[in-house]
Amino acid sequence: MMKKLSALALLALLLAACGTTTESSEGTASTQATAVEALQVNEQPVQSGGESVDNQLSLDDELGLPFGFLPTDSDFLNVFSAPVSEWDCSASTVSGDATDADGDGVAVNATYNIQCTKSFTNLPFFDDVVKVERTGTLVMQDADDGDPASGYRASGDFTYSYLDGTFSASHSYDRSWTRTASGYDYDHTNRWSWEAGGVSYAIEHTHGGSYTPDDTDRPFDAGWIQENATVTQYLNEEAVQSVTEEVNLHLNAACDPAADDGTVTFSWSAGGLEHTKTATFTGCGEYDVQ
Repeated sequence: MMKKLSALALLALLLAACGTTTESSEGTASTQATAVEALQVNEQPVQSGGESVDNQLSLDDELGLPFGFLPTDSDFLNVFSAPVSEWDCSASTVSGDATDADGDGVAVNATYNIQCTKSFTNLPFFDDVVKVERTGTLVMQDADDGDPASGYRASGDFTYSYLDGTFSASHSYDRSWTRTASGYDYDHTNRWSWEAGGVSYAIEHTHGGSYTPDDTDRPFDAGWIQENATVTQYLNEEAVQSVTEEVNLHLNAACDPAADDGTVTFSWSAGGLEHTKTATFTGCGEYDVQ
């Protein structure tokens, strides 16, 4: 099942793109950001979202949300969420400056022509192995290639197609991480869409905010995150349901869920009524929902 993008997943993105060294297959830092490394940096939130605070909360029956932050009924969810390392992306090409002097997986300013394939088993409606092709363009720009914690900008537009022609889906995004005097500001937009039975479906997740670490020497252990987000479902390009989220949390990687102070508030409308649920953290991994 696809894991959703969310507040704590942003920390995983920071770990992937703003504070670690990407290792090549030989075990040394890359001098160029490969297509796989660039994709891994951008898709880290998707892979890590299931560990996030608000993901756990949104799946809690107490909240009564009309839907999760990503749908659970798409045939493409396990395709979208398959780790980049499992795809064969050897046919991908790059133009521009793919230099990666600081080894963070982010190129100075490069455009990747993504060409990847992967065989899947146990896809809905299929008894046999299905080969899926992933194609598109990814643009990456490093704020400072001499500093892995400098932040970056990226945009991607991808199509996922079953090679027998039965299904196709798309995923597009724009995102930025900008370092500030106190931490980071960020803006993300993600959109997933697919068609089935002559009906088009889409879900769009926009979120932005700031992250301020407690300790700049160990920025990803704990810190405050403020975020506003909206998730909207579309049916035949018409918006049919939205959930907004306001986050003011003190994240703590040692807790489960990984917060020890602050609130997450979800708001939505259904049946002509407005609904709001707030989870208030009162200690390490401890919260109350009202």
